Amino acid sequence: NYSARISSTQSRANMIYQQRNRYWVLKFLEKSIGKKVEALIIIKGPKRIHILLTSVLLEYDLPASQAISASPGDLVPVRVAKVNALSNILKLEW
Repeated sequence: NYSARISSTQSRANMIYQQRNRYWVLKFLEKSIGKKVEALIIIKGPKRIHILLTSVLLEYDLPASQAISASPGDLVPVRVAKVNALSNILKLEW
């Protein structure tokens, strides 16, 4: 079935594109290890806060912190603790 084969190939191509894009975003963030970057709070729950790194448009979940009294839509600084583009690792901290 050609349509199934095309759909499967297209899905794989999309996945590769997303992985390649994330690699280069992480590679860019490797220069910021130990530094603060700006993040937009998207969703603030009781246990997790969903943020968007404004410089690279990358979403990330952080554990909620008592020190953060911001609301969704507020900009907050987060520290880039660890990045490894080859291993697809990103760790941010308040």
